This record gives sequence, structure tokens and C-alpha cells, in this order.
Amino acid sequence: MATPPTPADACAAGAAAKAVVVVVMGVAGSGKSSVAAELARHAGAPFVEGDDLHPRTNTEKMARGEPLTDADRLPWLRDLRAAFIAASRASSSSRPCVFVSCSALRKQYRDVLRTEPPPVDDDDNNNTRVSARPVVDVAVRFLYLRVPPQVLHSRLESRTGHFMKPGMLASQLAVLEEPDPRDEPDVVVAQVVESMTREDVVRLLWGLLREVRVVEGEY
Repeated sequence: MATPPTPADACAAGAAAKAVVVVVMGVAGSGKSSVAAELARHAGAPFVEGDDLHPRTNTEKMARGEPLTDADRLPWLRDLRAAFIAASRASSSSRPCVFVSCSALRKQYRDVLRTEPPPVDDDDNNNTRVSARPVVDVAVRFLYLRVPPQVLHSRLESRTGHFMKPGMLASQLAVLEEPDPRDEPDVVVAQVVESMTREDVVRLLWGLLREVRVVEGEY
């Protein structure tokens, strides 16, 4: 494994002054958290773990084997976007990038991560209006880990200490809307096979990110 470059060397954010946020996405057991953390470590960039931002009500619900609803997920997704925006602003790099892990199962969820929602205020007469807000200059890219179902099952069966139990995988696969790069051009799909180690997957993802000019250098 190569020596990690400095953040300025590793993150090629494309347009000047625009931060890049890389969301590593997939269902439970896809390995998104571990590979996103390793990508961030190698790049010398911040890492935001989506699971850490779930409110307690969400984690307790999942631990009971109850799937989350859109009403459960949308506030969490907005909090996650706020967290990675804050991380990009806090970076000392001239070309900041941030790595994020998030299931992002449906296009609707990915759209929440892509776009700053317009703030809505009520005036004294209870009329709703959109408030002004500074534009957030950030580009969000997605890395979708496509993993065979039998591999997902095997990983979840061997995992301990996590609120997401193996029985929840079926509900996640049912909700999943696999991204098609033809419709969502900011998505890169990575096909993961059973024989690949975590290092193999990270090397694959690094190469894919280098192809779309998000990072530079070797892994």
C-alpha cells in the first residue's frame, strides 16, 4: 500500500474552490463504512459516518427489526448533509474532499444529499416564504457498492454489536433503487465480488475516483 499523500495532493476537487463530497453507499453489509473510512484515511480527508447521526429513535427501531420510514430517514439525511458541509468548510485544504458512508437507498434520499433544501420561514401573517441562504459550493458524488446478496447475508450473520440485524437486509433490498449512471451521472457503480478483500475494494474505488478526477495518485 502506498504512503498516504497529503490532502492537497490526493483530492482533485475539479472546479476551483468547489469541495467534493464522496458518499459511499449501499445496503447493510456492503462494507461502505469501512471502505469509506479507509479512503478518507488514505486521502488525509475527513470521514463522516452516517450511522452515527441516526437519532436514538431510529437505531432503537432498527434494533427491533422495524424498517425505517421516509419520515424517519429524511431528517437524518438532512442532518448528514449538514455534517458533511460543515466538515468541508472546516478543512484546511485548498481542494477539500470529504468521505461519507450512507445507505442512500432511494433516489429521493440521494437527492436530499445532493441539494441544499430551501429554508422556509413564516412571517407575522403566517405566510410561508423562502428565505435567502448563501449558496453551498459543493459537489456530491456517489460510489455505489453493488454486492451479491449471498455475500451480504454472510457478512451480516458474522457481524456483532451493530443495531442493524441480518433480518433487516430483506427490507433494505426491497427499498433499494439501484442508481443508473445514465440517469444519475454523479454516481459511479463498483461491482464487488466475494473473493475481494477490503483492500481490493478500496483500491478499486480509488481507481474509479481517479478516473472521474476526484482524487489523484495511487493507492
